[in-house]
Amino acid sequence: MTIGLIITAAGQGKRFGAPEGKVMTSLLGKPIIAHTLEQFINASEITQCIITVASGQENSMTKVVSRVTVPFSVKVIVGGELRQQSVQLGVAEMSNEINYVLVHDGARPVVKQRIINDLLAEKEHYSAVIPVIPVTDTIKVVDEENMVIKTPDRQTLRAVQTPQLFTVKCLKDAYQTGAHQEYTDEAMLVEGQGVLVKTIPGDIENIKLTYPKDLQALEIIKSNISSL
Repeated sequence: MTIGLIITAAGQGKRFGAPEGKVMTSLLGKPIIAHTLEQFINASEITQCIITVASGQENSMTKVVSRVTVPFSVKVIVGGELRQQSVQLGVAEMSNEINYVLVHDGARPVVKQRIINDLLAEKEHYSAVIPVIPVTDTIKVVDEENMVIKTPDRQTLRAVQTPQLFTVKCLKDAYQTGAHQEYTDEAMLVEGQGVLVKTIPGDIENIKLTYPKDLQALEIIKSNISSL
């Protein structure tokens, strides 16, 4: 069984405020996306990687990833306006030999090998596997007028991370019937098609770069990992 990897890097990163895109932001001397790609160096089952970018960023991304030594092929393609469109384009670019695909946010540069291993360990048992962490804050459901409707039990709530693992067949089948709907991750897409999604423990340090303050946290995490 062979594994494909899709890294989504086509987002504009408006909340972060980087004109060149947040994945091109420097972290300890090299772009975020380089760190992200390096996290998969030891995933020996991966044979192909597709990175989706915004139109016009193909050349700059290709130059960055060409400096990263990984044991699998890497191809840069133009993604869609929405993340879900980018992933669908990435799946379409995958070789027919790929049975499973990992979908990862380009702006999550510190995913640990333990998460990748735990995801792959479940691939023979489930069509969809995602890492999650417990929600520690109290969550409120509000209406259009910002009035609280209810407070869900946080013991049953989880925050979702990436990478997420799917069988290629699972995703392609879901695209045929649910691709026209808006969803925030591929797990939500396949859930809507009745697929059971398995969760594994995520990691609180598996941060997604969203706001400028996140960069400082990532620098601390990466520095601590490097010093081990």
